[in-house]
Formats: sequence, structure tokens, C-alpha cells
Amino acid sequence: MVYEFVRWGTVNVCMPYTSTDEMARALEKIRLGVQRGLIREEQISEWLISRCLDGGESTTDPDLLI
Repeated sequence: MVYEFVRWGTVNVCMPYTSTDEMARALEKIRLGVQRGLIREEQISEWLISRCLDGGESTTDPDLLI
């Protein structure tokens, strides 16, 4: 969320976030890994998918998911 302070009030600019593109990129990385022989299908797990998301290892699980 972006805040801009103006002399007569505050303007909030909100942009929607959907994980569709992020998930598609993560699954594409995994697909390429399987195709190149770097990942076996049985290695695909929640942990691997979470590491392939945009934040990689620096992200934590969300406190709230709506």
C-alpha cells in the first residue's frame, strides 16, 4: 500500500495481489527442472514449490491467507 500525505488528508493507493503469476512461474521452474533431469517427480513437494516462489528462501509463511 502506498501512502501519500497531502495537506488536506491522506490518499491510499491499493493494488490487488493475486498469486496466479507467481505460482505459474514457480511451477514453470519446476517443470524445466524435471525436463532437464535436475528434479525427479517424487521430489516435488510443498517445500520445493515454496522455494521456487518469487521470495525463495527469504519468505515466511503468511500469517493470514484470505
